[in-house]
This record gives sequence, structure tokens and C-alpha cells, in this order.
Amino acid sequence: MSSVTLSQMIDRPTFGDASGVCYLCSAETMVGHAKDPSSSFTAWAQCFSGDVICEYCYSMLKDRRFRQRSWMATPGTVRYTTQDDREWLLPALLSPPEPPFAFYVTVSYKKQGWITLLNRVSYSGNHYWCGTDFADAAVAMHVDKIRDWSALLDVLREQKIPKSALVSGMYGPHHYRRAMDTGILPELERARLLAGNPAWEVVVNVHH
Repeated sequence: MSSVTLSQMIDRPTFGDASGVCYLCSAETMVGHAKDPSSSFTAWAQCFSGDVICEYCYSMLKDRRFRQRSWMATPGTVRYTTQDDREWLLPALLSPPEPPFAFYVTVSYKKQGWITLLNRVSYSGNHYWCGTDFADAAVAMHVDKIRDWSALLDVLREQKIPKSALVSGMYGPHHYRRAMDTGILPELERARLLAGNPAWEVVVNVHH
């Protein structure tokens, strides 16, 4: 377990008046909040048996950007993707910032998947964690694999192979015909075998 939680690293507390153990990150607090998340909260499986929300997790829970956007966090700073500013994320995954840091990738823009990262702050620039809203736990990422898979995706995406097929591994006859016509059938087969790997899914979703 990291010596600092994700929400403590981001360090944007909203102080309350309740003491106890945070059921999101398991940290003890004297200035937390004795209230449940909203009725739409669906991440109970990732929670601990605490009795409050700490002042740090409370702020993240109330800021919709943490679930509605992909982002990179470093101490005291968060960079979010936007519709017009998202191409920085793949280079950042390939060359992470100085530790500690955290990455989160969303595809549904609805779930509080960042909770899986609360005790998974990353301290290595080569092997680190990435939170998602499509995996039940933080995903282990390896820079060498990201680089290799990114080059593979450059080839496949240039031939208009859709991300949905790359994630699912389900290719139609027209995909195989295009792959044979353009000489990328070995690459397509390699990608098919990667389907179901959550780290591969992260890279597919952040690729341009």
C-alpha cells in the first residue's frame, strides 16, 4: 500500500466534523463527513468497512471531472483531458511524470472507477497503475508494452480498424479482407490475441 493515498496526494480537502475511518481509502480522519455518496453511487464493491468519507476523498467524490474525464495526477495537480485536449495522454503514459503520480482512463464518463486507485499511487516510471471504469481493479501498465502496442495500433488504425473491434477482438470479413489487401494480417491476428487484456484496452482507448 502506498504511504499516501491518491486523494491525499491531490490534496484538495473539504473539511467536515466527523471522525472515523474513510470507507473509500481506509484512512483515519478527525475532519471527515458522516454521509453516504449519492444514490447513483455504484462502487460499493471497492469500498472498505469505514464509517465516514475523509476530507480528501470527499472532494474527489464531489468533483464530477474525476469520473467524467480521463486524467493524470501529480502532487497537488490534476490534468484532465477535454474534447480538444486529449492527445497528450498517450505520450504521458509512455513517459510518466516524476513519482508519485496516477493515471485514470474513462470510456463511459459515468463510473467512479478512480476509487480503485486510492491506494495505488504509482512510484515507478516503468511499471505503474492505471485506474479505469472498465476493470474492477487498477490495471498494471508497463512502458515497454505500451510502446510496442502503440506502434501496432499505428499500423491498424491507419487502415481504419475500429477501436471497438480492437478492444473486443471481434473482426468481420471486411476487416480481414482489408488486412489481407494491405498486408497487415499478422498485425490483426496479434491484436486479436490481445483482446481481453485490460492494459491493451487502456492503450487502445487513449490511442489517436
